[in-house]
Amino acid sequence: FQVIIPLSLYVIIDFIKISHVFFINNDLLMYDEKSKKGAQCKTLNIPEDLGQIQILFSDKTGTLTENKMIFRNCSINGKEYLHEVDYQTNTVTANEDILNKLTSKRVEIADEKETLVKFFLGLALCNTVTV
Repeated sequence: FQVIIPLSLYVIIDFIKISHVFFINNDLLMYDEKSKKGAQCKTLNIPEDLGQIQILFSDKTGTLTENKMIFRNCSINGKEYLHEVDYQTNTVTANEDILNKLTSKRVEIADEKETLVKFFLGLALCNTVTV
């Protein structure tokens, strides 16, 4: 049993993918004022892949090209931790809130501290970390 898909359906699907890419590239909510950059969708497969994402952890880039990943911010348990970034020197100043929680001995934040430790341990194990 063979399913026949008309050529016009393939053409319509490609037009829909192109329109999704257009909307992603021109989305003002994805524009960063500091870096003056927005989202850049360079392939037609990204929109359909985005619908399947449940958890976004991290991405190691530069295996062949030696690009550097600079840790700028993270969201742990729904709380966003932003870091100060100097784009000219590519340096990051650590978030004081994270440092205080990681070094604190207070019992009331023990669960949050454990979550932070697990997050950074996983990040360090899955990527090459340079301090």
